[in-house]
Amino acid sequence: MRTSTCRESHCSLALTTSAYLGTGYVTGFDQATDKVTFTVPSTTTRLYDLTIRVAAIYGDKRTTVILNNGASSEVFFAAGTTFVNVAAGQVLLNQGSNTIDLVSNWGWYLIDSITVTPSAPRPAHQINASPVNANANADAKALYKYLRSIYGKKILSGQQELSWSNWIAQQTGKTPALVSVDLMDYSPSRVERGTVGTSVEEAITHATRGGIVSVLWHWNAPTGLYDTEAHKWWSGFYTDATDFNVATALADTTNANYTLLIRDIDAIAVQLKRLQTAGVPVLFRPLHEAEGKWFWWGAQGAEPCKKLWGILYDRLTNYHGINNLLWVWNSLAADWYPGDATIDILSADVYAQGNGVSIETETRHEQGNRELTRTLAHVDPVQPAHRPRQGQEDDRRLRGRRCPAARPAPDLRGPLAVVRRLGRYLHQQRVLELAGQPEDREFYLLSAPSQDPKLTSRLDLRQRLRPDPG
Repeated sequence: MRTSTCRESHCSLALTTSAYLGTGYVTGFDQATDKVTFTVPSTTTRLYDLTIRVAAIYGDKRTTVILNNGASSEVFFAAGTTFVNVAAGQVLLNQGSNTIDLVSNWGWYLIDSITVTPSAPRPAHQINASPVNANANADAKALYKYLRSIYGKKILSGQQELSWSNWIAQQTGKTPALVSVDLMDYSPSRVERGTVGTSVEEAITHATRGGIVSVLWHWNAPTGLYDTEAHKWWSGFYTDATDFNVATALADTTNANYTLLIRDIDAIAVQLKRLQTAGVPVLFRPLHEAEGKWFWWGAQGAEPCKKLWGILYDRLTNYHGINNLLWVWNSLAADWYPGDATIDILSADVYAQGNGVSIETETRHEQGNRELTRTLAHVDPVQPAHRPRQGQEDDRRLRGRRCPAARPAPDLRGPLAVVRRLGRYLHQQRVLELAGQPEDREFYLLSAPSQDPKLTSRLDLRQRLRPDPG
């Protein structure tokens, strides 16, 4: 169906000889609260594809889409000189009357109409039957088998850092199924400045309780830390805090910086072996958010990062014989993908504002005969999400569109899919409010939500990194 029936607030209805579809179009959008509201009827509750017909004649623009005064998302409009149709993701319309608001955001654009079309059903999942590491141990295989069994059916709650998992348990009486820990403080350039990591002990504690462990690594650059007032040594994983050049380091295997990369990987291998010895399988997610380029491992582009991923996989798997890992790649950009041979799980970090983030399933690229598809899952925070740090905010366009509240029928062939979203507060099971706690948390979903009231996809929250005490 197409609709152009709307209510406007501080927008002007202009007539022109341009190629609009009705009797006019809405323009203005020069105030933050300016919006146009479309009333959309639906004979049943179902998922629709949303298309916005827009002219971004003043340059690249963005709008905020709000469905039924609830979940919001952002849609990018490329600059152009005439009206064009822009795919805006999917919306779950209720039976009866629905409202779709287009709110100014980065304003000064022209809105002609919107179109909603019933979404096509998704085909059956075709997920790899086993981990990519042929020597994966029984622990890793058991975890992978379990994740496959619940994919698209269940949601597993989770929390970054054991201390916050314990806090949630104290507040709710329920312990998150997954705890994620960071190997950051085991980075040699941090250890030599006095850091003492405790993440391995925390991971073992959670695993002993029967929980699932996820591990990321904010890899402090091996060398070249500025350690200035503006860029302290403990922020050395950021591109702007180091002059370490990964492309130069990987140019050959004899230069000093390549040797330092291997030194760092070997140091992390010691910690991962501790987890293997303790019988803890790990969802291992190194080199995350690479295409954002705000971390040094992505700063020189896709090729050096993919090469580093291959070295990391080979060194840990084949040289060190670490077989308790399930490998999680954290990007959906086609040119950054290292290849099916070293990846068990695909993931994406999505930075969003407003009071919700919702489903978008969008084919990104093909690897061999596999179509890799992403699914963004709907979560309702209790407060607006924070604005990411400079660089992260600008990179949201790399993550593609987000759309108002939808329920998925996710499709995936090849590696499992994970979605991450960064937000300030979380409303967990519509009960737990984390207001008043540290500002920024990150969480991710391993599978799409279902109507099951029980925990149903992996959910991982990460407290934003802060300076070490003292």
